[in-house]
Amino acid sequence: MIGRFGKNFTARQDGTWRSYFPGTSHFDRQVSRDDYVDVR
Repeated sequence: MIGRFGKNFTARQDGTWRSYFPGTSHFDRQVSRDDYVDVR
């Protein structure tokens, strides 16, 4: 099964972001790839 989700936010400083799902008894833990944000 493949899924998607989204979240909007305003970054206020540079940094590396990632999403994380801790998992449940029915779904495995998931961690996204890192995404670097450069705020100017």
